[in-house]
Amino acid sequence: MIRALILDDDPLFTRLLADRLACESDVPIQAVVAQTLEAAMQLVQGDSRTFDVFLIDERLGAGEDGISAMEDLMRLQPDAEAIVFTGFDDLEVGYRALQAGALCYLLKTDGLIPELIWRLRRLHGLRALDKATRQADRAESRKEAADVIVQSSLQMGFERAWLWWVDGLEDASAHDGAMQTLVGLAADGAYAPVEMPKARIPLDQSPYARHALASPAEFTRFHGEELGPSYLTRQKLAEGYPPPARRLAGCTAARRGALGRPARARQRHAGARDYA
Repeated sequence: MIRALILDDDPLFTRLLADRLACESDVPIQAVVAQTLEAAMQLVQGDSRTFDVFLIDERLGAGEDGISAMEDLMRLQPDAEAIVFTGFDDLEVGYRALQAGALCYLLKTDGLIPELIWRLRRLHGLRALDKATRQADRAESRKEAADVIVQSSLQMGFERAWLWWVDGLEDASAHDGAMQTLVGLAADGAYAPVEMPKARIPLDQSPYARHALASPAEFTRFHGEELGPSYLTRQKLAEGYPPPARRLAGCTAARRGALGRPARARQRHAGARDYA
């Protein structure tokens, strides 16, 4: 869940925004509203729970500057992010907001809510990923770390998550992929095979894993089966295994192989499906 503090001097806008975020976001958002900086600071100081993000109008009225207000609130909660709203397409305002530490600035247009929900969903995912990474780093075994990553993927909203280990990746004699093997570590969610920990796939038969490992980026994204049918699709490792939806983006973590598909696939473009 994301906790958000909305600071805007328009009570109608703040209530409408809070209601729409609660109703339209697939990630639970708990929004608290304030019309003045003083009220916002009292909310921050009087609540033992922290806010994940401040949503602030650039013009607060009565001489109050939204960007300065953002700086005051972020001094109270340095770990929180901030998004600034502006009614004008003013590059100078946006530059000031970013310089002051805002995550981004958004125009108050008809497209504000969908854009804001996308930004908050992304923030939620990044924070969940950071938490999972820290938990995995503290794990005492490879299996424990694998379970943490897979379960965290499901908590982020993925319908299915698979984790593979590339055996032979550090072996210089296996650099061509012919001697490297994808070893199943953990899987959960829809269509997750019971025998996943015993699954082994030759790396040279998995175009998606090879592409991901060859990429200099930390994450590689695929849209549908753009490289052709995956090994799992061809071999039907999991009974009833369905191929990725064409409209969705699949992602795999290079050298880690964390894979998944979003639970609300038909409604969202920002999901992923598993590849091997």
